[in-house]
Amino acid sequence: YTNGYRKSCVGFGRLTGVILYSPSRCCGCIYGGISMDEQEVKFLEHLNKNFQYVRDTNAYGKRDAWYVMKQLPFEGDCEDYSLTYLYEVSGRSYIKMFWNLIFGGYKICYCQVHGDGHAVLRHNEEYLDNIQKKWCEKTFLEGRGYVFHKTFFWWNTVAVKLIQGWYYGASRKIRD
Repeated sequence: YTNGYRKSCVGFGRLTGVILYSPSRCCGCIYGGISMDEQEVKFLEHLNKNFQYVRDTNAYGKRDAWYVMKQLPFEGDCEDYSLTYLYEVSGRSYIKMFWNLIFGGYKICYCQVHGDGHAVLRHNEEYLDNIQKKWCEKTFLEGRGYVFHKTFFWWNTVAVKLIQGWYYGASRKIRD
């Protein structure tokens, strides 16, 4: 719109989407309650530098355990990477993280990459995952073999899977 209330913003090399625009905050745009600022960029760099892919079966002996990685080393798989990033940009608050999954334009999407199941974080029309380790457009990912399914993980499914992941992690600590 030309009235200045809704406008697209480009910050740190990625389109952040339609936002409430403030000309004095070019790189501090707000959308869905999350600030697209230098702190977000620094955390993504930190996550990418310290992330080690580990299959759930290797870490927990279970097929599917979701959790937010809160301390180094960041060891997990695709949904752990996505959830950790979302948790951080949600102010390290599960309440804000779920708010953003419900109302803030964030979704955990299911796709396949060369036949293997994969989860990516979507914010409006941009996607982040542990393979590319940067925000990308869907067409960019599709050109690299990603096949997106129409479904995504609803917030309540994410909650149940996080509780299951917590249980698997707690029960493993008890056994060890």
